[in-house]
Amino acid sequence: MPGAESSPRSAVAVADELSRLLFHDRRLAAGYSVERVECSRMFEITLGDGTRRFTVWLEPAIAGGPSYRATRLFLVGHEGDLPDGGRLALDALVDRLRARERTIPELTYARFFLETSGPRYHPAMPPLEWLAVLAGLRPACRQVVSRAILPTAQSLARDLGLTVLAQPVADERFQARLEGDTLLFVAQSPAQAQTVAETDLVLLPGTSDERARETVRAQGEALGYPACCIERFQAHHTEPNDALRRLALAATPPGRFEPLLNNLDFRWSLVSHFVCRYDCGPSLAYARALHAQVRARSPAIAKAIERFLVLTTERLFTLEG
Repeated sequence: MPGAESSPRSAVAVADELSRLLFHDRRLAAGYSVERVECSRMFEITLGDGTRRFTVWLEPAIAGGPSYRATRLFLVGHEGDLPDGGRLALDALVDRLRARERTIPELTYARFFLETSGPRYHPAMPPLEWLAVLAGLRPACRQVVSRAILPTAQSLARDLGLTVLAQPVADERFQARLEGDTLLFVAQSPAQAQTVAETDLVLLPGTSDERARETVRAQGEALGYPACCIERFQAHHTEPNDALRRLALAATPPGRFEPLLNNLDFRWSLVSHFVCRYDCGPSLAYARALHAQVRARSPAIAKAIERFLVLTTERLFTLEG
């Protein structure tokens, strides 16, 4: 699966909107004020008093994990040791969050969650592909990750009753292309996870072209992808990702594009495969079912994902050129 593609303009918009809602009065306590607000992989706030400064981070409360303090919506922490007066300023910021977080629109908070979250290894909202396996929408899934998250992923799998099989990616060329050094195969049973792992081309270097096509088909079936999409991918599996998307666009009749099948950014795509066309019936049925599973856990996040897919559709169509 391709690595995540960033959304810098969207992240800036989230930072600007939350800054406006929460910090229109930037003064805090002990002479400190909010100097800068940024949103990348983490929402960061720089507090300073003219001579000293330190960084505060916010994460969604759903993320869990250690923090300095927490509110209903946010975990609050800081980097490094606090300077003189820093604790008073930080406590004032937490009080500010508690007083004003109710003014944050549901969709804005959901976008904050999306922009500051990679796949969340948390029972409340596991990675989307895990959720599909858990709901029985597919037998297994495959992820590319850093080995650093393995203990967390394996712990979550046990909590959810899933099997995780981890295989290192030995070839550094594959590591660079995949943006990770470990393949995770997640399934309802050890046998299903093993079947997917045994049909992974990354783990089978030097495979002949004919054998590679058969391996692609076998893995697609093991992952539960639609037969029509497997057939299309078999014929073009050596093409770059954007070329595969262009082929699917070319095969889609005018006016039939389904935003729920937008797979431009695999962080938040409901489908994790390259569709044969962007009105593929089996793929759309799967995407709708997975979207319903997300909605059952968090209507706000489901709404944010849907809006994200709609808003990035235009970017997908620029690939035609």
